[in-house]
Amino acid sequence: MRDWLGRIPIIGPAFTCTLRDHISAVADFSITVAFSSITFWLSVIILSIFDVNRSVSLGDLLGSTVQGGELFIFSLGILGPILIIVMDDARKAKNFPSGKWLMFLLVVSALVCGSLFAILKANSLHGASGLGIDKNQAVSISFWMASVACALRYLTIAYNKSLSRFSAEDLQAGEQQFKNAFATRHGKGN
Repeated sequence: MRDWLGRIPIIGPAFTCTLRDHISAVADFSITVAFSSITFWLSVIILSIFDVNRSVSLGDLLGSTVQGGELFIFSLGILGPILIIVMDDARKAKNFPSGKWLMFLLVVSALVCGSLFAILKANSLHGASGLGIDKNQAVSISFWMASVACALRYLTIAYNKSLSRFSAEDLQAGEQQFKNAFATRHGKGN
């Protein structure tokens, strides 16, 4: 069952990661998200102490910090390191799990986030009349994109953790490849 689930693009390799990989990934991911989202939650804390916001809920204050498309920028910031991790040439023994799919989703997400942020900014430049876009829908999409970006970043961290584990077979793989190539090149009897 684990092998079958492991073949599903993007999420499959998560089933082949160990519990230790996931626990370590959760720790790293939590720090990343806490630091990356500091402008949102710190703004809520600061806004909540003003008398004018006394009757405003924390959820509404949080919502006010993302109305201009800021979650699109957050998403791009979370996605950026995936490019570096997946494209790391130092890892030759193992390919990055679902690397092509991660890169595909990275590019699509980056295009969506960048485009919608630009549209929201263009809309705000046209004053109260705007361009006639549904800002609530754009903010809703920004929450979805931030969720996708966070999921992809977590998976990338977990997969990278699993790649950093070496088994005896992994350590001997280079030697075995050399032996096989040598035997093929020079014949088995030499």
